[in-house]
Amino acid sequence: EVENIQTELSKSLIYVCPLRFGAGFKNKILEASSALLPIVCTEISVNGIDLKNSEHLLISKNDQDFANNIVNLFYDKDLRDRLSKNSLNQLKKIYSWSNVINEYNKVLF
Repeated sequence: EVENIQTELSKSLIYVCPLRFGAGFKNKILEASSALLPIVCTEISVNGIDLKNSEHLLISKNDQDFANNIVNLFYDKDLRDRLSKNSLNQLKKIYSWSNVINEYNKVLF
């Protein structure tokens, strides 16, 4: 049982999300991004979230990609920092209350 996910995520260097199937919105990706963790995942892990490979996170197509991406992030602090900051900034831009309200108003008015 995890009482506070942010406390647990703060102990991590990299967030790995190897989903191979699934549906719906992936809150775990948002949580990892908010903890400023670089993310290694599959395309399914970010389906429906506007994050781009190599700009916001690293998308792996197979087991070897996962291993390579994790090792690269482990040894490249600049890459970890860049992906983490880009991901958080993108999610803030997309999911900020002001942006959500603006998009909602576009639909209504």
